[in-house]
Amino acid sequence: MSDASLRVGFVVSHARSSSDEALLELARQLVRDVQPRLEEATRRPWQFEFGEPIRLSSNERRHSGDFVGEASLRVVEGSFDLVIILTDVALISRRERIVFGLVSPLARTVVLSTDRLRGREGAGHMPLASPAIRWNAAALLLHLIGQGLGADPDPAPSGALAPFKYDPDRVSAPAFHEPAALERLAAGFLEREHTASGPLHDLWIHGCAALRHPRLISNALGRNRAPLLPLRMPGLATAAVAPVFILVFSAEFWDAGLGMTDATAWAYAAISILVAACYLCFAQKLFLPRKESRVIPEHLAVANVVIFSSMLLAVLGLFAMVALLSLAIELWVFPSDLISTWPTLDEQQVGFLDLLRISVFISTVGVTTGALAGGLQRRRVLRHMALFQAEV
Repeated sequence: MSDASLRVGFVVSHARSSSDEALLELARQLVRDVQPRLEEATRRPWQFEFGEPIRLSSNERRHSGDFVGEASLRVVEGSFDLVIILTDVALISRRERIVFGLVSPLARTVVLSTDRLRGREGAGHMPLASPAIRWNAAALLLHLIGQGLGADPDPAPSGALAPFKYDPDRVSAPAFHEPAALERLAAGFLEREHTASGPLHDLWIHGCAALRHPRLISNALGRNRAPLLPLRMPGLATAAVAPVFILVFSAEFWDAGLGMTDATAWAYAAISILVAACYLCFAQKLFLPRKESRVIPEHLAVANVVIFSSMLLAVLGLFAMVALLSLAIELWVFPSDLISTWPTLDEQQVGFLDLLRISVFISTVGVTTGALAGGLQRRRVLRHMALFQAEV
């Protein structure tokens, strides 16, 4: 067995009306049940450390993004390789489904809910101390940890990585059928930390981390459909679209758009998109926190690359949406013969490329106002990103 151990932080997050005692006891029992299975499969010790319980502000169901910030902070503060959050409130996925649990290889976070395991309130609502809850929760936790390590699903119905199904007659924690693969994945899961010496070196570390994990990043960007994120954030889209209906009918704006070159318009657009994405990431504090400014964990660098890339693609998608809207207004709403009467044109013919340049100019201003006045909330933005890449 390898001497290098995997350090896991275990946090209980209970509803406002419930006590943390029963949930803490279940968490300790889960560690006793799953630790031997994990050590047997990975051939290295697993250390579990319990943090202070978190009391939620209400009993309402929670989305995955509600746990990202707290979990990432626990990962960094404790130098953990993984954080497990056990909660008794209903857990909602990005697709608005009530699920048993979620896992994020990016944020190194596993969230397990006992809500579905216990059943509905009433006669079928089982106590947390019941054997069915204990063993099904253990099976679920092993399944989520395996996915968090990056293991492929197991088609065998009895393995820990098989599709999870609640079994009231379950009496033991399942084993991993391919321990060799899990051993290799666990070795690569050990946290790697980098020391930054300045902003440029910080950027270099993030770039190198992105090159080492292209598949993880591309899968996350594909799942969250980053260019379509503005459609799920109406405040951002509304703040960007609103100026269009004023600017597209403004003579001064047409004069400025017709007077600039194509290169100027596109350069202004590219710079504005990049600045807007940076502003949203820093102003809304979207990047996952780190304990010290000089220490950057590898997984945190990868997660922040996904967050920035998602916001950059989201702003780019917003730019395209606003540009198409303004171009449509120019082509089919704005009177075409009205432009030719303006004295500032000096008999200049306005063609399609001129209209396209003006729409780019208008969209650039719209993107800027959207970033400044979008009214985004960190929790809502993280909720829409695919940081949690698997759900059960």
